[in-house]
Amino acid sequence: MITNKIALRARRRKSFRKRRLEGKPLHVSALSTRPYDEKTRARRKLQDAVRLGWIQRPLCEGCGTNENVQGHHADYSKPLVVDWLCGICHAAEHRGELVRTGPKAPAILTEKPCSRCGASTPRSQLRGQKTMCNQCAKETRPSPTKRCANCRVDLPLVQFRGGRSFCDPCAARVRPCSICGETKELVEFSGRDSRCKSCNARRVALGSVKPAG
Repeated sequence: MITNKIALRARRRKSFRKRRLEGKPLHVSALSTRPYDEKTRARRKLQDAVRLGWIQRPLCEGCGTNENVQGHHADYSKPLVVDWLCGICHAAEHRGELVRTGPKAPAILTEKPCSRCGASTPRSQLRGQKTMCNQCAKETRPSPTKRCANCRVDLPLVQFRGGRSFCDPCAARVRPCSICGETKELVEFSGRDSRCKSCNARRVALGSVKPAG
């Protein structure tokens, strides 16, 4: 490990000396505007398009083979416009000796069928790992649910207002007592009191509170 660090530092010092003699900055930012940065960005965009299926890797346009087919950029400002060539034809293209005899590559896919309904979907709706259109994704997305503390049924969250543990139908006819914790009918409570009538009567009998009136 120490040997690797020493060798790395030596190579770095040698690179710094060379850049200093050439009048170049010693530290180069990742957001630099050097020519090969645009080249790298174009290559990555093309690789992502192939990985996501927007561009199918075709046969070589030079000889027609399907082995080691690579994308050759004539203009790095257009990362998805490439000539598909095998390794041998790619090298010949850079030397200016290529004679194209293979088939022309197909155009870039702008639409893709939805995996659920099969409809042609714009590529803007299928970013990342999505395979369904927005409508199908919305219909198949599971809605968040919550279990009612009274009826023990899993219901959508829209039926639990204000963070209650009871759903709307149960909240309209029952209420939990804050003393005994039992769920009782609304007739067992006085108005908006959180304690049932039995618990209030028990507290009055014990003398902890005075009777109303």
